[in-house]
Amino acid sequence: MEYQKLLLGDEPYFISYVKASYPQHCHNEIEFIYCVHGDARVIVEEKEYILKENDILCIDSLAMHQIELENDTGIFDIEFGAQFVGAFFQEFAKKCFGCPHITHDSNSVYAVSMREIVQRIYEEYLNSDEATAWAMRGYLNELFTLLMRSVPMLLQKNSQRQKQLERYMRIQKVFDFVKNNYSEPISLAEAANLVGYDPNAFCRIFKEITNSSFHQYLNIFRVNIAMRLLTNKNMSIGEIGQQVGIPVAKTFGRVFKTYTGMSPREYRQCIFKEIEPVE
Repeated sequence: MEYQKLLLGDEPYFISYVKASYPQHCHNEIEFIYCVHGDARVIVEEKEYILKENDILCIDSLAMHQIELENDTGIFDIEFGAQFVGAFFQEFAKKCFGCPHITHDSNSVYAVSMREIVQRIYEEYLNSDEATAWAMRGYLNELFTLLMRSVPMLLQKNSQRQKQLERYMRIQKVFDFVKNNYSEPISLAEAANLVGYDPNAFCRIFKEITNSSFHQYLNIFRVNIAMRLLTNKNMSIGEIGQQVGIPVAKTFGRVFKTYTGMSPREYRQCIFKEIEPVE
């Protein structure tokens, strides 16, 4: 199986099978976590959700969240936003999911439809071929259409969400730059210069918006990409470190373990014990 074409390059979405916990973070994309097996603990804006097998959790754009997985838990993660949907996404992002936790036994029309679409995306991921990139785009369009028509969403009743979006847009260039250049060295000064701040002011503003330092954000982004690339058997761990901008093997291993609790080799072994092509 080769998954790289689903995750990188020109595809404006992230899709992956995940076996490691993930620290607190936020991003502009909406996210869907599908619990494949085991129990997952997800904290979103200080609210705790326990996901059982076949549960789905919908996470709002810019919502601060963290994921805690036990060794026997595997989740399937889908993220997409403005790069996929287009300019309309910014209006959509002002809303929040009214019923974010779709349990395995939910039998409403939208819950059943959501599970069916997400499960089709997961099956496509497992059975990747030359048509998969096209299929994924179709499924994601179908998923977003479902969100617009059927999934209950709540408009924020105060200005907090709008202010949050406005603050995020102030440093949007930095997030876009990281997405397009994470494989190259990126300095704090370079990031600050992109949005016209001196480094000290940029550090303060970035921390207020993301709840992490710029270097933490960059490392988390790189580890996130590395986790996806580790599902590609044709790439060595050294090549993956180079690909995500951490070319020194020792440093790559240390950074990866800091955020996942496993070395890249351990993570790859864990993944391939569970993900095999469906005959």
